[in-house]
Amino acid sequence: MTAASLLLSLLIARRRSLQTSKTTQVVQFRRDRVYLGSRKLPKSSKLWLPSWRRQVHDQIKLIPDENNLTALRDRAKNLNFQAQSSGDLVAWLGVSQGREFELDFVAEGPHVFVAGPTGSGKSQFFRLTLKSLTSRYRPSELLIYVADFKGSALLQGLDIDAWLGSAIDDLEASEHAGFWHLLDSELERREREVKAQRRTDYDLSRFENRRLLLVIDELAAACRSSSKATEVLSTVAARGRSLGVVLMAASQGMSGVPREMMLNLRLRIALAGTDQVELVQLGGQAAKLIKSSSGWVSARVITQATEDRTFTFPLGVT
Repeated sequence: MTAASLLLSLLIARRRSLQTSKTTQVVQFRRDRVYLGSRKLPKSSKLWLPSWRRQVHDQIKLIPDENNLTALRDRAKNLNFQAQSSGDLVAWLGVSQGREFELDFVAEGPHVFVAGPTGSGKSQFFRLTLKSLTSRYRPSELLIYVADFKGSALLQGLDIDAWLGSAIDDLEASEHAGFWHLLDSELERREREVKAQRRTDYDLSRFENRRLLLVIDELAAACRSSSKATEVLSTVAARGRSLGVVLMAASQGMSGVPREMMLNLRLRIALAGTDQVELVQLGGQAAKLIKSSSGWVSARVITQATEDRTFTFPLGVT
């Protein structure tokens, strides 16, 4: 390419860049090259246009500093990952913009849907959340039900038996019916107490009862397992808030999850690797999550009430 044609190409690219400068494009890092939207940028950043450089640098700022991540993780680990901010069901989830990130599931949800492909860290996210919550809330305050449809490793080593009401996995299908009927009975009991007190919601302090957290690892698989499972999960998603019940479910995507159930899972957390189309369907930004350093996973909180928030959580904390 001659010098004249190279100059002409740069002038044309600059003009197009100025025309689209108001639109932030997705920045991706693939091996030794940087992509801005569908455009592969020159290897030498000296050839980048100002608008390209600005957008790339804005994305780089979102990548956490490794030393700061380690320091904040170690501090949280010394506190057993216990959340420090006030709220009804608050967990320490990681680091966001150089500070520790905590989330109140009741205030922002209460029901949570965690999305991510195989190997993205969904089970590790649940383990961190359960570790944090059981460090903060006593067994007299929090009751936990767990359905692990990815094997039986989710609860290994967590030592949360005092909080555990019931748990099943996909290896012992004979126990499934009892689990769903037990959960159904608990929901009915809470509904009767609300009715007896002529209330519209479940006042935990008034009834001296525990908040119930239902954790489902692989929601689509749980829904496929039986009609009773789908029925109970739909009830929790629709009426759980008024009964003091929080549903926290993970799946690879929205496929296989009943639409009416998905509508009530309003707090969504997408993990790195989630397809951009899936991010839009979840209600979030069509901007790819930048993978963090080894031992950390980037994630995005998506709600209807607030802008998307990105945070990073550590793997292997327990």
